[in-house]
Amino acid sequence: MLNSVLIGILALISGSIGYYIRFRIDKTKEINSKVTEKRREHYQEFVNIVVDILGANSQDKKTDNAKVMIDFHNFYKIYLVYASPAVINAFGDYFQYLYHDNQDESIDIHTRTRKHFLLLSQIIIKMRKDLGLSNRKLGEYGERVFRAKIQDIDDFFPKV
Repeated sequence: MLNSVLIGILALISGSIGYYIRFRIDKTKEINSKVTEKRREHYQEFVNIVVDILGANSQDKKTDNAKVMIDFHNFYKIYLVYASPAVINAFGDYFQYLYHDNQDESIDIHTRTRKHFLLLSQIIIKMRKDLGLSNRKLGEYGERVFRAKIQDIDDFFPKV
């Protein structure tokens, strides 16, 4: 009789622990799903900004620089909460390049532009990875991300 009661109590305790573990797993999945959804929306905003910049003609670029910086600033405020450390670091590397290396006039324009695109593509590659998407066949450094936007990409990124 005592064994039966003990077995029943152990079964209830085991069931309760199992239920609690399953509840926590489901709750974590739900939260991760919501965060991934927010990330996806937010990362899409970044991609929209970049593609709009690449699609603008030289006249538009002169007038829209302030708007682009406002858009990047607004992106920055939200991405700090939702982005993975890899995306945050890639974004930081890109802006450090803009602040410092991009201003170095001893570096030719082709090298600066190439570096600019590689850093931007790294942000996008990290975002895709963060969302669980494959980056296979996009190049070792993500150089194929902008293949549709750069006319002479094979000359621009020779065998990278």
